[in-house]
Amino acid sequence: MKLIVLSPDKFESNEINNLLLMFEQGLELFHLRKPVSGIDEYEDYLNKIPSEFLNRIVIHYHYPLIEKFNLKGIHLNEISRKSGEADSHDYTSKIISSSFHDLSELKQCEDNYEYVFYSPVFKSISKPDYSPCTELNRIANQLKNIERNVVALGGISPLNIKEVCGLGFYGVATLGYIWQSSNPVGAFKEMKSVIGD
Repeated sequence: MKLIVLSPDKFESNEINNLLLMFEQGLELFHLRKPVSGIDEYEDYLNKIPSEFLNRIVIHYHYPLIEKFNLKGIHLNEISRKSGEADSHDYTSKIISSSFHDLSELKQCEDNYEYVFYSPVFKSISKPDYSPCTELNRIANQLKNIERNVVALGGISPLNIKEVCGLGFYGVATLGYIWQSSNPVGAFKEMKSVIGD
């Protein structure tokens, strides 16, 4: 099962140091997502990451930076996907992922993504007003008919990873459990140990 860590929305103290330790502990996929940050702030962030880890980073927003820093790929949120924001660039050598909040919409989507986020699966840790899906059995039934790599997002913690796996998800993405912990690296290691290698 794939484990993806998303950045907190705003810059946190010691965030980059914690991220580098997670990379050293085996983090393979990190999504840099700072909705209100400009391209200069993104560049400053990426300049602090050693080059051997840059190819593990997928960016949300400021897509031209993918080539400058040789990043792994881009992520299209629902708005950027529907607006065709990334269509003017050639990202064929990189991965492209996207977000969905409705599995029936995902089933109808013809775009070919490496993986997609589906959320919220459980009550969000980082966004308390983000209501979870209450019909997990319905999700499991729909996933059987979707030939895509679907990643669960929303309220993911070590307590529910096994349940997520049983539903048929390709992986999990986590944000709040990691960054709201007093020890983000320890929280990452805990999640990684539950998932296994």
